[in-house]
Amino acid sequence: MRKYFIAATIALAVFAVSAFAASLSVDGGTLQAGVDSDLTCADSVEVAYTTTSTVDGFVVDQIDLAFLDAEGLPTTTCDGQTADVALWGTGGTAAGSGAGTVASDAATITFSPSIAVDDIVEAHVLVRQ
Repeated sequence: MRKYFIAATIALAVFAVSAFAASLSVDGGTLQAGVDSDLTCADSVEVAYTTTSTVDGFVVDQIDLAFLDAEGLPTTTCDGQTADVALWGTGGTAAGSGAGTVASDAATITFSPSIAVDDIVEAHVLVRQ
């Protein structure tokens, strides 16, 4: 039940954004927003969506990841690793994916073409060496 509540909360946050970034935090101990985040290089990851208004509605252009320690401060322990992001839609359909290298406690994944906000239900983040 909690998984569906969190997914619904994220979907609502994405829909409520009008050219601003929405964000959520994922900690290493629980299943959140469809992300099984057993983090080994950071205590949490903040995910921010950058959206743009188009004729057809809002789209996600990029996702910014920030890697945080137990106190919520930026940590460089993930630097040099690859962050993979997969965006999922309703019914378990893939909406889009991308990857970026973590540098200075952050990674930016750009989507081209952009992904319609209406098509996104969950964001999955994987950090790998």
